[in-house]
Formats: sequence, structure tokens, C-alpha cells
Amino acid sequence: MIRMSAPLEVQLGLEVFSTKTPGVNGVIKQLVEDFIVEEITPEGIILKSKIWNEPEPTFSEVVGDQIHFTLEKFDWDTLRAIQFLAKKLYVSKKRFGFAGTKDKRAISVQQISTWNIDLERLEQLSIKGLEIRNIRKSDKRIQLGDLQGNRFTITIRNIDLSCEETKTYLEKITEEIAKNNGVPNFFGVQRFGTRRPVTHLVGYQLIKGNIKEAVLVYLSKWFPTEGKESIEARKFLEENPSEFKVALEKFPSRLKYERTLLAHLSEKPNDFCGALRKLPRSLLKMFVHAYQSYLFNRILSKRIRRQISPCEAQIGDVICTVSPNGLPDRKTLTEVTGSNLEEVNNLVKSNQALITAPLIGYFVPLSKGELGQIERKILDDEKIQPKDFQIKSLPEASSKGERREILLRVRDLKILKVDEDDKNSGKAKAVIQFILPKGCYATTVLREYLKAQNLIQYG
Repeated sequence: MIRMSAPLEVQLGLEVFSTKTPGVNGVIKQLVEDFIVEEITPEGIILKSKIWNEPEPTFSEVVGDQIHFTLEKFDWDTLRAIQFLAKKLYVSKKRFGFAGTKDKRAISVQQISTWNIDLERLEQLSIKGLEIRNIRKSDKRIQLGDLQGNRFTITIRNIDLSCEETKTYLEKITEEIAKNNGVPNFFGVQRFGTRRPVTHLVGYQLIKGNIKEAVLVYLSKWFPTEGKESIEARKFLEENPSEFKVALEKFPSRLKYERTLLAHLSEKPNDFCGALRKLPRSLLKMFVHAYQSYLFNRILSKRIRRQISPCEAQIGDVICTVSPNGLPDRKTLTEVTGSNLEEVNNLVKSNQALITAPLIGYFVPLSKGELGQIERKILDDEKIQPKDFQIKSLPEASSKGERREILLRVRDLKILKVDEDDKNSGKAKAVIQFILPKGCYATTVLREYLKAQNLIQYG
């Protein structure tokens, strides 16, 4: 039996669950401290939160002009924290390096590097919600991807079951995940925008070459989860799609990217490519990457519906090897044929290889056989082709594509606690902890436990 996902998830390609046990529903992130994210360094060191009252790890110090430090954040997103630190240190934010962004509404711990700063000033900084510790010298800048993964400790609240029932369901789901060797490696809701999941819709219009439509979708597509002022501004532009000057007056100042587009279009109403080029290139790429993620989710959902095991390679599959630290090596890809099928499956069963599916782009070939048929059917449904990801009118947003593992192996998955919810009378709460590789989403694991209509709710 496959339980269907919530309506929003279905719209984002997350159409199925891999476990059969009913979920406990409930909510996450009711409190900031309900979601703890601790980065794991390339050497395998977990940067533990101070809430555990455990000794700090010891790092070797190397002579160099880079300064490394551990940054613990309470309800701060990574980019905003770095912007604030740069301002306090009177330097450019470009001097800072980090391995990955973390959730805002969370306690999160990560490594940061910075170059040529006043060390004494850094040591004396006192900022509410930010703690800097373990300052040391290094000769290397921390780059995106310089981590093994993250450890998550998550409290699920407002569970409308007894503590005993909650524990039973959670234990059964944990057993199923272990039996399945993990969960489907879906892209989580936050890939598309938690409050306003619109990025993939913009990406679709971009690869279709509909630049004007892409801009208007980004500006005027509204969701009830937004604030009233934002909804009213977007509705105005939806009904008056050429009134850019008036819309600029209505859009709140916090919507800085929307206002950047509107300011350009107020002066040049037909220059939609020029307007998009006013945005950071990373945001342009994100639109297309979000659409690739949506397609990947649909492909993975279709494989699960057809009961194609993520732990058993089929002819036409493409696998990647697993490096000694347990991370996938996407540069080493092997197509599965009749002659190597048995050998490949031995590698998969021994965790030395992982089956992949395409993040579709203009350079990455589709799979072959039945798996290729699945991928082509989805492309036909969407009325697109891989070559469309080479965007002639906006080449900087183009994407070659790559392969991504279809199975997310969850390490050290455990239920730490189940008891009465101190914040919601008569309800239960549970604390779950697990480790994921970099680039993977905790909500992908949590959705199997909750099977909720709306996974993230705020208190």
C-alpha cells in the first residue's frame, strides 16, 4: 500500500510515501529550539550545539591568512548572519566562506571562514542569537560543499495520540525505513519556497523561453501563506500586468528582488531579460534548478508507483560509486547493462554504489529501457525536451543537468524521547535524531513519520 502525499507536496512532485505505517501528524518548528542542525566537517567531526554541554572538538591550527570559527545561530539564516558579521567587522561579505546554508527557524551550528579581518574585533563581537567560538587560523577558505553532512535533532509537537501510540507508530516507521535502506531522496518543500512555492513555476517558463511570463509569475503569483500586504500587491499586478510603476509603490520594501524587477520595468516596460539580469545570478539559476528538482521528484514518484526498488538496479539505470567517507561520487557513473547487472547489484547491496536518476538538463542523457520511458513520459506531459534547458535568450540561466541518487540513506536514526507535550495540553511530542549527507532534506525523512497535510507549522 502506498499512502498519498498532501496536496501541496503532490504539486511539487512528492506524490508518494515509501512507508506503510500511518503517520503521527503533528508539527515541527513550533519553537526555534525544536529544530537543531549540526554540521559535520569533511573529517567527520560533528559541530555540536552548546545545549548538549559537551566539550568543544579540537581542531589543528595551520599558519595562513584565513580565520576559521564555529558559528552557532539561534533563528538566523546563514546569509543574513554573514551580512551582519561583515557589517560589524567593516569588511565585505565576500571575504566569508561557508559549506552550506542552514534553516533560519532553528538552532544551527556550522564552520565559517573569513579573510584578513581584525581578529580582536571578531573575538569581542556580541550579537544576540549568534555565538562565535573555536577561532583558529587556517590556510584554506571554506567553500560550498566542504562538509560531509548534517545531524538533525527534531521535536515533533501537537501529536493527537497517546504517548504509547506515538511511540508504537514511530518505531514501526523506523523499522520500515531501516528495511528499505533509507527513504526516497526527494527534494523537500523548502527547495521550492516554504511560504510561496513558486521557483519551479518560474523555472518552467524560463526553459520554455517565455521570459515575460517567467517575470510575471515571479511577481504576481500569490499564495495565502503570504502576508496581506504582499498578497494585495501581487493581486494588483495580476489584474494589471503592465502597471509596473503603480505596482512598485504597492510592493512592500521587504520584497527587494520583486522591487528590483519592477524598478527596471518601470523604466523599460518590455525589457524582461534585462529585468531578470538585475537579479543575482544565483537566483536565476535557482529557478531552473527548482524546476529540475520538480521533475526529479516526479520521476522518483513514478518509479515508486511502479514498485521499482531503489536498492536493485535495472537495465538502463545509471549508478554512481560511493567514496570512502560514504558520500556519492557523481563523477564516476556506470550504465547498467545485461552484462554488468549482477556485478552492479552486488555493489549496491554492499553500499558501494547508488542508483541515480537525472536532474534533467541539456547535457545529461536520459536513462534507457523502462526507466527512460518513465522520464520521457514526464517530459512529454510537461511539453519540454532536454535541449530546452539551454536557454538562448538568457544563457546564464541554462543548466547542463546531472545525476542524483534516488535513495537517501539515513544514518544513526533514533527516537530519543516520547512524552507529553509541554506546549500543547493533552498532546504528545517526540524527539527524533538522524544524520543525512550534504544536499539532502530533513523534511524528506520527517514526512514519512508525519504524513501530514502541512509539514511545517509555526507557533
